[in-house]
Amino acid sequence: MSTSEPEVPAPAPAPVPAPAPVPVPTITLTELLEVHAVVVAKETADKALLEPLTKLVASHDLLRPLLVQWATGGFSTTTSIQSYAVTAPGTCADGVKRALCEYIEYLLGTTMGDLMTQLRALAPEVVFSYAFPGDACIALFAARGPAPAPTPAPEVQVTEVPVVPSA
Repeated sequence: MSTSEPEVPAPAPAPVPAPAPVPVPTITLTELLEVHAVVVAKETADKALLEPLTKLVASHDLLRPLLVQWATGGFSTTTSIQSYAVTAPGTCADGVKRALCEYIEYLLGTTMGDLMTQLRALAPEVVFSYAFPGDACIALFAARGPAPAPTPAPEVQVTEVPVVPSA
């Protein structure tokens, strides 16, 4: 006969305390105004950053040096002549979510297509384009385009007028 010691029950696990209630965060008007102010400040800074782009389309004197630099490089194919580092906020100050191109057009108050048309009017033998390399930049490109068609000479119209002898 073996002697065994009586089994002692294991102590009961200590009760796990209930998690403390997590306070529900509140949204205050002050917080909303601060967030809106940050977005407005960002938009103002981005608009100032893009201002040279709008000035390019209005000034031969600002565009010319960029094109001279491109020409010095031998008119290489599709060359970046200017770039602007800008990112779109998650939501704009007007409450609309915009992709980078839409954000830039929102800030400029015009479309990129219209800007390219205006640049082409200043330099008709240059093809302008733009791209968004990455998600935080817009780049303006120049490439050689076809020479503009010669302007035809105006047609000369000849009208015969009978001469009546005077008496």
